Amino acid sequence: MGIPSTIIKRISSFDWPRTVTDTSTGLIWQKTYVEDITWQDALYYCENLEYARKTDWRMPNMNELHTLFNHDKSNPPSDFPDMPTESLWFWSSTNAGLEGTNTITSAFNVGGSSATIFIDQITATMNDVKCVRSEN
Repeated sequence: MGIPSTIIKRISSFDWPRTVTDTSTGLIWQKTYVEDITWQDALYYCENLEYARKTDWRMPNMNELHTLFNHDKSNPPSDFPDMPTESLWFWSSTNAGLEGTNTITSAFNVGGSSATIFIDQITATMNDVKCVRSEN
């Protein structure tokens, strides 16, 4: 299964099949993801990841995660190659800015027919993580 021709200009291969480069943002994404991981473990995982001969991986912020979403698509609502059709919540590094709480804008749902952002306690939930890096 290859990349759909409608997005071939936006998504290009880089060390295929392990990474996917979004040429409109310059972001290089880990093609795979880790399931059912706490926020702290996800942060540690991305910051210590050695993948596709690179070591500068990090947990994406909410804006970066949002670039995976395509408003014109559903099941999954993403052009990202091999994105599962089931609903998945991916951790974000973005802080929700709620004073005195241990929360972040934790996850971005890319599955089903829409994308959703929610705020959650970082110690209470298990979500998935997909690490990102840039050439710059």
